[in-house]
Amino acid sequence: RLARRLTRERTSYATVYALLLRAGLAARGDGDAIALLRQAIELAAAHDMAQHLAAARDRLGALVGGDEGAALRAAAAAYATAEGIVDPARMFEILAPAIVRP
Repeated sequence: RLARRLTRERTSYATVYALLLRAGLAARGDGDAIALLRQAIELAAAHDMAQHLAAARDRLGALVGGDEGAALRAAAAAYATAEGIVDPARMFEILAPAIVRP
């Protein structure tokens, strides 16, 4: 319900939040978490939502795995390091909850 309410706000930041929440739910069920995370990445990048972009990249990287996943997670980790974030996994869990445990 919260994701639906956020989508109705019709603002970029609310839409990114909604996509991240929906991706978390989709990853636990039978939804397309990967497509939702790709949308969140695109929108977060377009609207300078760097923390959310990093969280979405980390979560997508964990889901897709392989070289693409490693590159996505490395980009997220590089952002966290550059910003001095002490516990990136915890921050990513707050911003993009319930996707996967690294």
